[in-house]
Formats: sequence, C-alpha cells, structure tokens
Amino acid sequence: MHWSSGAKISSGGLVTAVTGSNYVLSKLMFGSPQYAVNRFRLHYSGFASTEGGRSPQETVLPGTATVIDGVWIAVNDGPRTTWSFSGSAGATIASADFGSWTDLAFAAVVPPDSLVTIYTLYHTAVEEMQLPVCQVEPHRGERVWGAADAASLTPLIGANTASHFSLDAAAI
Repeated sequence: MHWSSGAKISSGGLVTAVTGSNYVLSKLMFGSPQYAVNRFRLHYSGFASTEGGRSPQETVLPGTATVIDGVWIAVNDGPRTTWSFSGSAGATIASADFGSWTDLAFAAVVPPDSLVTIYTLYHTAVEEMQLPVCQVEPHRGERVWGAADAASLTPLIGANTASHFSLDAAAI
C-alpha cells in the first residue's frame, strides 16, 4: 500500500558532477496517509525520467555508479532516524541498475497525516554523469545542497538554508 503522497522520481537532464558539488544532500518532504504507518521502505532508482516531449520517458541513465552515503528520516520535524540498506549505512547503485531498496524498518509509528522529511546524501566521481535530483519544492521546505565531501553536508541535516543554486532545477 502507498505510504505517502507526493511520490517523486529523479527527473530532468543528466548532470556532470563537478568539483565542489559531486556530493549531494537532498531534503524531500512527503505527507503520510490518513492512517498510521509503522513499516515502509524507500526505493532509490538507477534511472531517471526526461521531462521533454509529450510525456516523461524513463530513458536517462548515468555514466557511472551512484553511491548513497546515508539516508535519514524525520517525522513532524522530530529527531532524525538513520535508515539502512541490507544493514549497511549506504548502497551503491551501478550504472543503469534498477536501484536499491532501504531495509524494511522504522523505529516508531508514523501518525496519520504527518509530515515525513527524507534526507539523502549521495555522490558520484567528479566528471562523471550523475542522476538529476528530483525537482525540489522550496515553498514546502525542500532543499538540495552540494559540496566536495560528505562531512560538509551532514551538518545541513535538519537545516533550512537555501539550496545550492546549480543543483536546484526549480531555480535554473
């Protein structure tokens, strides 16, 4: 059963990872259903959809692996809980792979009609192709930041500072 509203998929043009922003942290927000949820999973895709033409097409593939360094979730702005992939903090999605699922686990019940915030930290090598970020909705508090390393981005988990302009498809 669907666990949220506002499901998203990576979309837009491929991005070439550049020095200083090949690590990306996204902050996406979803609404929980009108019933409590206590177990759900996230899927991280190895593909994206194009936005041109008459309809989206699942044709955009990266030129290299995407490494997910960490995933955190917060419910109604509460404490952040770390999610895992087969018991590991992150996962590697090979080029053009179907993707990876998080473990089926959650520490507490998500109440009905809650705000669920998901932070995802990932990277690719500089000069390699990177899947585009989902289009963020800044008016909802969604953000996307880039940096040269994971350590520069982890302090932004829970923050509401402005997105990194070159990564925010809504700003370009």
